[in-house]
Amino acid sequence: MEIEQKYTQFVNLDSRPTFPRIEMITFTEMLNQLEQQHRNSSSGKAGKADGTEWVCERIVDTGPLLRLDRPAEKLSKAARYGHPFQRPIYPSHLPLDLVERLL
Repeated sequence: MEIEQKYTQFVNLDSRPTFPRIEMITFTEMLNQLEQQHRNSSSGKAGKADGTEWVCERIVDTGPLLRLDRPAEKLSKAARYGHPFQRPIYPSHLPLDLVERLL
């Protein structure tokens, strides 16, 4: 699962209004806590068994992604800016409807 804040949210457009970007650091921390709780309840094990955690770049990045990632294998800027099919997408233990409601 990934959530991308579009580049057009960062620039001023004369042709149409844009919505401002939202800083997602606090939301990322909350998702990590929930992810760990759901991971522990589904596997019976504590900790980051699969090595993934929710990460997000700051709003000043050209295309910040909120995504489940492996920090030891951090994506390059080119990979983050590329097509989602060109980078790994890791499964979350969180139900999609829960993430949608939180957003």
